[in-house]
Amino acid sequence: MNITSVTFHFDDSNGAGGVYAPSNVNAGDTNFAIADPVGSAPFAFVTDGLSFSGNDLVVSITRAGLGCFLAKWHLMPHRYSGA
Repeated sequence: MNITSVTFHFDDSNGAGGVYAPSNVNAGDTNFAIADPVGSAPFAFVTDGLSFSGNDLVVSITRAGLGCFLAKWHLMPHRYSGA
C-alpha cells in the first residue's frame, strides 16, 4: 500500500467542553505540526508530502489540551498509471 496523504477532520471548540485542536500528528516516520486555527469551527488537516509504502501505517495524534476530537479521516492512496 502506498499512501501519499491523510486528511483528518478535527473539532476545535477553543477549550469549551475540554476540546482543543491537537498539536501534531505523526504518520509513519513523519511529524506534522498543527497550528491552532482561528475560531472554534471544525477543521480539516492534510498531511501533504507523506510518502508511505507498506502494510501498516501507524498514526498518532498529540493533544494540546485536555482532549481532542477526531471526527473522521481519509487515506489517499497513490494511483498507478499504465498497465
